[in-house]
Amino acid sequence: MWIALAVALSALVSGGIVTLIVLRHLDHQYGPIESGPFGGPYQLKNLEYTKHDRALRLVDRPGATAEILESLENRGAHSVKITSIDKTPFIADVKWSVYRPKPGGNVAGEDTPWQSFPATIPANGSIRLLVTIQRDDEFCSSLTNPSGSELGHYFPGNHAVHWDSLLSSHTTDVTRTATDLGVGIC
Repeated sequence: MWIALAVALSALVSGGIVTLIVLRHLDHQYGPIESGPFGGPYQLKNLEYTKHDRALRLVDRPGATAEILESLENRGAHSVKITSIDKTPFIADVKWSVYRPKPGGNVAGEDTPWQSFPATIPANGSIRLLVTIQRDDEFCSSLTNPSGSELGHYFPGNHAVHWDSLLSSHTTDVTRTATDLGVGIC
């Protein structure tokens, strides 16, 4: 009887270890989440080009907001659930929509309805993001240097993206290309 119990217990432990190894292997096939292939102003409302380098800047008006179009990609073999994207002093809101490419059309795809999170990115797929950036006057005024002039601060398009895989939750800092300076805020 003790031998049968020991064999059964050994089989149970071995089966549990194999199951854990398989689940961890499957979990590693989720993601990574990365910045997608397109991004830029959604509309030019409240955005202007600077005189010096023709970079985009949010208008210098208290509480000004503008909308930026971006994309997220899932490079993994399984769909992932994006639970949220962190807001910052420069990010007032983030919505998502399905990315549906249009043959011969705009790289940003068809205009699909914007939704609140959570969102699902299919395996090896993308979603569109509508990021509402804002001029936080209190934050901007805290950035002045001793001479009293503003230091110039940019929204570079970085996001802390929270997403779920098979076994756990993750946070990935998604960064746009280093050559893109972003949109001037302060």
